[in-house]
Amino acid sequence: MRKGDAALVAVLRDADLRPALGDKRTTTLLLHGELDPLITAEKIETQAQSITGAKRQPLPTGHFPPVEAPEAFAKALIRFMAQ
Repeated sequence: MRKGDAALVAVLRDADLRPALGDKRTTTLLLHGELDPLITAEKIETQAQSITGAKRQPLPTGHFPPVEAPEAFAKALIRFMAQ
């Protein structure tokens, strides 16, 4: 990993955006990999509770659901957008 990459990952790791989540006023779907070691189901649940009306949809993937399960990801997104 290059030095710049490590710094970027550290910023993402350390950023706490939870205070801004309560400002969301749009319908929100949190698609996430249930096997993701970086963004755990517990973290996603905390985010979902911070956003009024948020829905979460776990997928049987790791950190990159659109790459690891593109069909399941697309179907979940299409279902959500159709509501």
